[in-house]
Amino acid sequence: MTEQDKTLNELVVTRDTIGEEKGYDCSECKDYSERIHKYIVDNRDALLIESIFESLSSLGGCPTLLYDDNGHFAVGSSGGQSVDLDFDSKTNEDSAHFEGFWLLKKKNWKKTIREAVNEYLTRLE
Repeated sequence: MTEQDKTLNELVVTRDTIGEEKGYDCSECKDYSERIHKYIVDNRDALLIESIFESLSSLGGCPTLLYDDNGHFAVGSSGGQSVDLDFDSKTNEDSAHFEGFWLLKKKNWKKTIREAVNEYLTRLE
């Protein structure tokens, strides 16, 4: 974990503390959300990808890493998904069927995960 990751985590924890005390729609919490987003964009190359994804998710985002079986990666968050849950009473096990789609353009697909994450963050700016 880099120093930038630690700082990002501190910002998220502070935002969550404020949100739990005052409500996530308060102006102070919204200001922290904007600070977190800007911090991620400004420090994208120094942050671990896990930190970026977890922090964006904490802000309500839904970044999803995709691979096209052809050596390219993309990060998407626009699209939809459905999950059908089944319970097998004979085995006492749950199972799920997942279908998803993402709205991406050819230019969103990159050769590395880092390039895909950076391209996604550029779309969010």
